[in-house]
Amino acid sequence: MLSLLLSTPTWATAVFEAPARFQKAGAGADIDVSPQAESLIRFGQHAYARAADDARMMQAAIDAFLSAPSETGLAEARRSWRQARPAYQRTEMLRFFNSPIDHAGDDQTPPGPEPRINAWPLNEAHIDYVEGAPKAGLIQRLDLPIEVSTILHRDQFSDESDITTGWHAIEFLLWGQDLSADGPG
Repeated sequence: MLSLLLSTPTWATAVFEAPARFQKAGAGADIDVSPQAESLIRFGQHAYARAADDARMMQAAIDAFLSAPSETGLAEARRSWRQARPAYQRTEMLRFFNSPIDHAGDDQTPPGPEPRINAWPLNEAHIDYVEGAPKAGLIQRLDLPIEVSTILHRDQFSDESDITTGWHAIEFLLWGQDLSADGPG
């Protein structure tokens, strides 16, 4: 799902609108920012394509691990997450253009996918057990099927930190609860 959300860089619309907004802000009509906008669009296309490719690679490693769980498979899934995450992080600067990836949604435009990709902070107990709450989380609920519709429906269902999708949910599922007070979990 993550790779699907990254596959279309619709934020480019906002970049094309940037020159007009820049001129309205008093920059002057004699300044042509089109070359910068076009350069940013090329960067964005490359960055989102790389992020989507790496997310697909990560998905393949996770799928392989789920079909045949092993220590080696888990290590490969974790390695693929660590490789894919920086590619997505390079796209985050593109969020500051009021672009469709972040759009809150209105009557004419659906909300952007960013909250499903990169929401934070994560309430780990919403997904699975944590220290002091061994029966917490959706995974512990035998009455709830773990399928795409359930995961999407429960994402930020009662609180914005009740995250079930994206980088941080995947990270928690691959490594478990972070119990380290002074470094990586």
